[in-house]
Amino acid sequence: MQMVSMVRLAALWLALSALGCSGGGLSQEDATLRCDQLKSVDQCIDAKAQDACRSCYEECGDKCKQVITCPAQFSCPAE
Repeated sequence: MQMVSMVRLAALWLALSALGCSGGGLSQEDATLRCDQLKSVDQCIDAKAQDACRSCYEECGDKCKQVITCPAQFSCPAE
């Protein structure tokens, strides 16, 4: 069951990455949409993780990476 969730999450991640903008952060609305979609397939995204997700996507857009932990964590890569 956990493997199915991870496969669904990976597929969603790829689809969302293809649709996202490159460079810069996402708008608050786009970041919220992205994180809501991730939350729908990942039980490890609680309210605190969802706030971190939105902040990460607003700050660094598609460069935001989810750290596979439970609860989920998000970070912008150092450039």
